[in-house]
Formats: sequence, C-alpha cells, structure tokens
Amino acid sequence: MSLFGGRGRLIHAAIGALVIAIIINGLGLLQMDAGFNLLVTGGVLILAATVDALSRLRTGGVRT
Repeated sequence: MSLFGGRGRLIHAAIGALVIAIIINGLGLLQMDAGFNLLVTGGVLILAATVDALSRLRTGGVRT
C-alpha cells in the first residue's frame, strides 16, 4: 500500500482485504464493540502506511 497511489499489485490489495476481514471477524467473535473494531482496523491501516513511508525513505525514494 502506498500513500502516494499508483503503486502495488492486486495480490497485495487482496492480502490487505483479507487482513481487515480477519480483524473484523476476530473482534466480532470476541464480541467487541463496533467502535473498538474501527479503532483496531484504523490502527492497522495507519501502521501499514507508516511502515510503507519509512521503507520508501530508507530506500531513497519511490520504487517503480
């Protein structure tokens, strides 16, 4: 996933959707509140975006 758009593969999007579905399903099975579900999902998305941005800085720019 990239903050700048236009990068990535279909398989990576599918893996991301699967991770979000697992989070939603797991928290539902644990009978957590919907607000907590949104907090956890948002935290995972922010973490993924941060890791992507830091890896791009470390490699010296945008990868093709």
